[in-house]
Amino acid sequence: MIRNPYPDGETRLQRAIGKGQNKLASRLIQHGALEAPLEDKGKATLARAAKSNNLGFASLLVDICGDIVNSISNGASCGPIHYAIEREHAVMVKLLLEKGGDVNFKNRNGCTALCMAVENGFNDILPFLIEMDADPNNQCGKANNIFTPLRKAVYKGNSQVVRLLLEAGARLERYGFILTEAIDTSYLDIVEALLDHRPNGSDMSRWPRSLIYRAASRSDNASILRLLAQRGVDLNKKDNRGRTILHEVASRGSESVARNLLSAGADAEILDGEGDTPLHIAWKENSRTMVRILMEHGVDLEAKDVFGNGKAIYEMNNTSGWKRRVIAEIFGDHTDGHTG
Repeated sequence: MIRNPYPDGETRLQRAIGKGQNKLASRLIQHGALEAPLEDKGKATLARAAKSNNLGFASLLVDICGDIVNSISNGASCGPIHYAIEREHAVMVKLLLEKGGDVNFKNRNGCTALCMAVENGFNDILPFLIEMDADPNNQCGKANNIFTPLRKAVYKGNSQVVRLLLEAGARLERYGFILTEAIDTSYLDIVEALLDHRPNGSDMSRWPRSLIYRAASRSDNASILRLLAQRGVDLNKKDNRGRTILHEVASRGSESVARNLLSAGADAEILDGEGDTPLHIAWKENSRTMVRILMEHGVDLEAKDVFGNGKAIYEMNNTSGWKRRVIAEIFGDHTDGHTG
């Protein structure tokens, strides 16, 4: 029996396979090499063949040893299919699956071949895995790091993979959560794909204000906000004080958020419960930049409050300094002749 492991823990058989020395490997097997403890009945050697993309010997080992494709050798973290995925050996993956490999077999970290392929960006193999009945809803990972292939694809930002998985039957059971993740990463194509496949009965007009603000809070999300509005998200949803998100933004001075909301079509002339437009609020807060943003957007300087008063014009006529200069810079002198 041949047992002579090298100092790094390899056996002579494993080293021969790694170097593609198939004739030597065959002779070693004939002399009982697979019986060595480190061979683990061929499991470790098949893993080495998968890593080195030694197709001929992988096929021979499976034929000799039987069902070792769906196994993980002692001390290893992955089975042969996972190692082949990890190294992007597409033909090896196909061989192992055709030799009886279970496409949904998980490694010790709880990951299937599909999860690993998405994680590693090995996208060319995905259609084949799905054709071989890879389950797109198989949860992968452990403990507090559980994910599906779809969630991983969203995080990686690959819209083609997202669409492929959705078309393969990936479920959107936590639709709001995964859509929010896509929005957070600013991937317009992925947000669109998720909206295209949203569950029946999901009412976008009921989207929480907090999520709309979250979408608007990223500087590069104006196009995503426009898409959400087109699909039914109400950018002008009011709180119990009658304020829209734009009112709140005007109060806080969140300039980039205001620009995103206005670009996406938020109404800048809606009155809140106290009769104020966002411009009125920005004026009261002495937010020079916010006033400029709203005025440049073309808000009505004659906007009336609930009592019919032109509050913005009234306050403009009763002030001086930077407020009057901003008006003059943008519109010229629009205050002559106006009273509250």
